Amino acid sequence: MNFRDHSSVENMAKSYLDWWHEAGVDVATSPEANNWLQDLSNAAQPIVAVAEGAPIKPISLKSLAQNGQEGVSLRESITSPSEWPPDIESLVTAIRDKRPLPGNHFGGKMAIPSLSLGPALLLIGDIPEMQDIENGQMPSGQVGELVQRMMQVIGIAAGTYCFTALATTRPATGALPDSDLPMLGQFMTHQIALIKPEKVVIFGSAACQALLGADVMDKRGNLHYFNHNVHKVAAVTTFHPRTLLARPQLKGQAWRDLQVLMKQEVYL
Repeated sequence: MNFRDHSSVENMAKSYLDWWHEAGVDVATSPEANNWLQDLSNAAQPIVAVAEGAPIKPISLKSLAQNGQEGVSLRESITSPSEWPPDIESLVTAIRDKRPLPGNHFGGKMAIPSLSLGPALLLIGDIPEMQDIENGQMPSGQVGELVQRMMQVIGIAAGTYCFTALATTRPATGALPDSDLPMLGQFMTHQIALIKPEKVVIFGSAACQALLGADVMDKRGNLHYFNHNVHKVAAVTTFHPRTLLARPQLKGQAWRDLQVLMKQEVYL
């Protein structure tokens, strides 16, 4: 960064202040000593159910088939891995053309992800937000604004990161069926190979389960890697932005998760 660019410095400083203010920090110093490590250990345990647990159990595609409900034909029409787009250009075109790819089989309107070749950071969520569906693109609304602030805080400029999700359509339950996660994870791994990002952030338990095979609370705080031939991509997982909007006190933990990734030297 050119520190003579005062507007850039001011914007970053404002992003830091806004981030910590929303996380519940209202004073810079305190006359009393605090055991911050103890505070974090106490806060970490009750997070899982509230932060990432879905109040409504997802309806699996298998159950839809058994009940004869609409959606079975969509699942059966999904293209096989051998038919998946072979490059980033055809991937973007296929998504925009609503081809029968994993993630757009839930029906209804679609939200288009922001994708480009070789971004500094690829951000991966689970499903589009309702406002994403209304606007036709992701991320948007409050989640989009929070993502932008998160990137500013860690020094990632607008236009150098991409945001996508396991699905481009939104299940009626508001959560991905567990039975679909392996397929969605396989397709997203394929997309990572095409996009070739420098680093990856995985948001939330559904995306973490699909890509890393475990809950977000079991994978936070450590680096993980995707290997595609000679291309090695480092990744971390953290809370979904929608969780941070509902539980702003978790923003400090999310910031530390991102620091694990940003401070890591990645050797190919």
